Amino acid sequence: YFWNVRGEQLDAKQKVRVLQFWNRCLTWARGLSEAPTSTLANLSRLSSYIQKLDTFTERLLTEVAPYVSTDFNATQFVENLNRLAEESPGRVSRILGRTLDTYQPVFDYEGQLAGLLRKLLENSDTRLEALRHVNRVRLPEMAALYREFTST
Repeated sequence: YFWNVRGEQLDAKQKVRVLQFWNRCLTWARGLSEAPTSTLANLSRLSSYIQKLDTFTERLLTEVAPYVSTDFNATQFVENLNRLAEESPGRVSRILGRTLDTYQPVFDYEGQLAGLLRKLLENSDTRLEALRHVNRVRLPEMAALYREFTST
């Protein structure tokens, strides 16, 4: 439901409540003997509600990151990481690293992953980690990106 109303005019209190719901779901999931993979993957869709990365929102994203490839949620998750990368490249790079632990993309929809990696590569604080990320993604366009940033 919350993902479906993401484009509506929600006030700040309502957006905070969505993030609180997400947090409550993670608390519930931690108490289970087996991770509810599909639920955690679908929670990643709520990343569109995050406007700023802080310790709390980074934890929300980090906890769902390993599950985003379930139910085809990775594309939208990467798109939101891309949106957040300019303001918080270090946090985004850590979240992306956690995502790539379990997600191996087979294509880069609308160049979102390449765009995200380019932002991280252009930032001196995240460049080395971003090169590792690029090296982990086995897509043809990543080889060119890697060469571009290692040849200079």
